[in-house]
Amino acid sequence: MPEISVIVNNCNYGRFLSEAVNSVLAQDYRDFELIVVDDGSTDDSRRIMESVKDERVRCVFKENGGQLSAFNAGFLKSSGEILCFLDADDMYPPGYLRAVVRMFGACPDCGCLLAKQELFGNASGVRSGGSGRLGCNPFSVAVRHVWIGAPTSAYSICRRFAEKFLPRFEDERAWKTRADDLLVWGAELAGAVKYALPAPPIRYRVHGKNLFFGKKDFTGDELAARRKAAEKFCRDVMAANGLDYASLLRRENACGGLSFSSRCLSYLKFCRLDTVTFREKAACGGILLGGLIFGSRGAAVADETGETGK
Repeated sequence: MPEISVIVNNCNYGRFLSEAVNSVLAQDYRDFELIVVDDGSTDDSRRIMESVKDERVRCVFKENGGQLSAFNAGFLKSSGEILCFLDADDMYPPGYLRAVVRMFGACPDCGCLLAKQELFGNASGVRSGGSGRLGCNPFSVAVRHVWIGAPTSAYSICRRFAEKFLPRFEDERAWKTRADDLLVWGAELAGAVKYALPAPPIRYRVHGKNLFFGKKDFTGDELAARRKAAEKFCRDVMAANGLDYASLLRRENACGGLSFSSRCLSYLKFCRLDTVTFREKAACGGILLGGLIFGSRGAAVADETGETGK
C-alpha cells in the first residue's frame, strides 16, 4: 500500500496533461500511486494516458460528470494514507511529495495541508495558503461556511478524515465545478487540523481558460444555489458522522484557528437558525463562554475569506 495517492482530475486538458503527470513521476519521493481520472474528455487525453508506461499510474476513464464526480472516482480507486490532489493544468515542483510527508510526520495533529501556489503562464507571483498551524473550525464551517483553504492542486489530506465525507455521489450534480470547496469544508467538519506547508509552492497555471482564476465570484441566484448546496453538504456530513453543533463547537474551542470574536459571529448566526432549538442555542452559548473562560487554542492565525469565496 503506497503512502501517498495523487489524484489528478482531467477534462479536455490534454495539452497540459503530460506536464502534470511527469511532474508527479519525477518526484524524488517514490512511495506513491498516481490516479488519473479522465472526466469524459473529447480531446487526445486518453491517447496521452495510454502511452504512459509506469506501474504506479492507474487511469480511470469515465463519462463527464464534473469535478466532484472525478474526486469520487479517484478516491474509490486510491489506497494511500495521504491523498494529494492535482488539477491536470497544474504541476508539482521537485520535492513536493517529500515535503508533504515530512510535514505530516513533523506535526502529529496535522490532518490536512495547504500549499502556496506559484503562478505561471499568463500570470506570476506566489499566493499563500496561510502560515503555520491554521487549526480546525468545524462550527464556523457548518454555520457560516468559513473558507480556510487553497485550490485543488495545493491540497492534501489524511485518508482517515477524507473517508468521513468522500465519496459524495448525491452531490455530484451540484458540484460539477469548484468541488474543492467540499475538500476545504469537509476536512474541518471531519475534525482535521489544518497546517500550511511553508515550501515548496505548487505550480498553478494561469492560461486564460481557468474556470475561476481572475473571474468574479458567484452572485444572485447562482450564489444562492451554492449556499443551499453548501448547507446540504454540511448537514449531510454531520448526520453521517453523528455530529451536532455542540460537538463541533467543542472541537473548535479546543483546536480552532479563528479569533474568539470570529467564533462569536458564527454563534450569532447559529442563533438565527430556525432548525435549532433554544436548548441547543443555550448549550452552545455555554460552550462558547467556556472556551473563553478556560482558554481555547483559537487565535487569529488563519485568513477567513467568508462564505464560499476564494
